[in-house]
Amino acid sequence: FRLAPEQAEEESSEDRRVAATLEAAENQGFFKDMLLEKGKLPPLPLKNRYFAMRHGQSEANAAGIIVSDPVNGCPKWGLTPEGRDQAAASGNSLRQLLGEDRIKSESLQVVCSDFKRTVETAEVLLEALGRKHEKPVICAGLRERFFGKLELGDHERYGDVWAIDHDNDEHTEFGVEAASAVRPRTTA
Repeated sequence: FRLAPEQAEEESSEDRRVAATLEAAENQGFFKDMLLEKGKLPPLPLKNRYFAMRHGQSEANAAGIIVSDPVNGCPKWGLTPEGRDQAAASGNSLRQLLGEDRIKSESLQVVCSDFKRTVETAEVLLEALGRKHEKPVICAGLRERFFGKLELGDHERYGDVWAIDHDNDEHTEFGVEAASAVRPRTTA
């Protein structure tokens, strides 16, 4: 969820402290060295407010299976009734947190992947926010990590991958998407 700058609350003192620290580091040439070393731009302070949430309980969660391939996750494996209740509760909590004026703001956006469980979560969330007439913004880059050969298998196998991740975030054992590849994909 993103609120435009004019809708975001005044920056907290912690936000101002971080911005001042970044500015001081930039003035001392820190980012210049970083740019030369890594060839990337430094992270910038956020200008919007963002709230992240996980999808509600999905049919795949309830069945105890891994669904990470869009071939499976986009057309089926939506939310369970409990998952719908979870999404509605999150929407109600967000509504209380933001207040009615911000909820009605045109700058509020709900963004999700194209997996059925996330689209359904976003739709239930929008309904709880009183914005049922709107559709979520779909972003395929927000899909969950692909788990390769483990697709449609027992969800207990996540642990096998995560154990290897601990020592090597670039591995592709079992044909999984490397953990190191997920961040740039989801933040592009």
